[in-house]
Amino acid sequence: MFNQSGIESTKGSLETFLGSLEESSSEEDEIVNSTVEAENEEDEEDAEDDDMDNDDEDDEEDFEEEEEDEESMEFQKNMKDEPGSGSGCTAVVALLRENQLFVANAGDSRCIVCRSGKAVEMSFDHKPEDQPEEERIKKAGGKVTADGRVNGGLNLSRALGDHAYKQNKELSDREQMITALPDIKTLTINPGQDEFMVLACDGIWNSMTNQEVVDFIRSRIEKGETRMSRICEAVSQFLYHLNYLMP
Repeated sequence: MFNQSGIESTKGSLETFLGSLEESSSEEDEIVNSTVEAENEEDEEDAEDDDMDNDDEDDEEDFEEEEEDEESMEFQKNMKDEPGSGSGCTAVVALLRENQLFVANAGDSRCIVCRSGKAVEMSFDHKPEDQPEEERIKKAGGKVTADGRVNGGLNLSRALGDHAYKQNKELSDREQMITALPDIKTLTINPGQDEFMVLACDGIWNSMTNQEVVDFIRSRIEKGETRMSRICEAVSQFLYHLNYLMP
């Protein structure tokens, strides 16, 4: 049999324990609530910081866009309604003196020599994204856009004309955004190996490689065609078919 006093004592201890448990639980709830509140406050502060950062980034982007707009407007002022202001051309020139070939080019027109059936480059294209070209463009106050254009316009960095790109009065002609200064290459011609030379604009080279042009022309010569005008016409017809008629 259970003793009545023992039961009362046990009952009192149980009530004391439950009371302590309730107080402890209440304290834990207060701690959890305080922690949650603190975390919520931190989240709100982080959100405010993120909003401020986004605002700063937006402000920076707006400022950069405003700068670009101002630069574009300033550049447009150089565009005049007169020949050579917003128009120009590339150039490639070959001079043969005895057995020495000199080739000068400005822009992306190109010269190649067929040597024993292989294409030999006698020029290289001047493109705005090339390191020395881009450095000169930026030094002259210009920029190269993501699509490789100078101030969003020309996709080459050297040319005759295009005077709107040559208005920095503190720099020489060769230091302007677009310069006509040519690069020059030389080659000693070997009559036993060197068969012919090709000078052409980018309309050819955008569709055919140097070697493809050599192979195309050489095959016509081997078939007995000696008139260069007919070979040039054949190249034009081939490119027309390649770019406009083929699916």
